[in-house]
Amino acid sequence: MCRPGGSSNQQESPAGIFFMMDPRTPEPRAGLMKRRNKPISDAVILALLGHGLAGKVFHAPLIASVPGLRLHTVVSRDPGKVHTDHPGMQVVADAETVFANPAIDLVVIATPNALHAPQAKAALAHGKHVVVDKPFAISTT
Repeated sequence: MCRPGGSSNQQESPAGIFFMMDPRTPEPRAGLMKRRNKPISDAVILALLGHGLAGKVFHAPLIASVPGLRLHTVVSRDPGKVHTDHPGMQVVADAETVFANPAIDLVVIATPNALHAPQAKAALAHGKHVVVDKPFAISTT
């Protein structure tokens, strides 16, 4: 099924995960159908970097509302605040712990703006999928 308002080559899997169809063929591109040899029907395991305003108010509730997404870990300096909103959530103090965890498929970056680009590059270098809160970078240099 196509996402409402989406292009005709954008498809949704049964898990609610969107992937692009190759317009030259009716089949989804193979690289987007698998995540590290896991079937697409498995949940996408996420880590949230930052539990300030953007992480707490926007990203965490959105993640919780989407079938097929599972918040696994939150990176925060204040585990108490995270546990108030997410009892039992795994909280770590540094992003490197998340990047090194093979169970995590996708990293949502909601940290201070100056950290967005370096954290995104580090996550990508570790083979993670990445969503970055705006702005991606605070300068072009």
